[in-house]
Amino acid sequence: MENIEIHKEGELFCLNDIAAKLINSKNVKEFVKKIDGKKLINGNYYVSYEIMKNLLSKSKSIKARQYLEYINKDEDKDENKEIEIDKDIIIIKNNKKHITTKEQLLEKSNSKDGEIAGKFDFMLIIFS
Repeated sequence: MENIEIHKEGELFCLNDIAAKLINSKNVKEFVKKIDGKKLINGNYYVSYEIMKNLLSKSKSIKARQYLEYINKDEDKDENKEIEIDKDIIIIKNNKKHITTKEQLLEKSNSKDGEIAGKFDFMLIIFS
């Protein structure tokens, strides 16, 4: 799915590309006419991310379903989660790494000056 290119204009996605490349519409112009919330930019129509996801979910096209699954997986990867250790310490972690206890976090830290040793996908917030 990574090889399918859907043009973007800011936060908007090209409706013409969605109709032609993912939904496989036989008549792209007629398909585009029926869609509410589109914006005309440089001769192409663009829609928001939410409208694109809605169109893909309603489509019978296999490519559309696969692309929807692909972008949903990307959303899950980007999601950060907060873990509260106690009232003063919160860890925000990316789904790729697992820091489950305060002890594990302390094991990863450098005892000299409190810097984190190695590269991790999390951010430690200490409230004082």
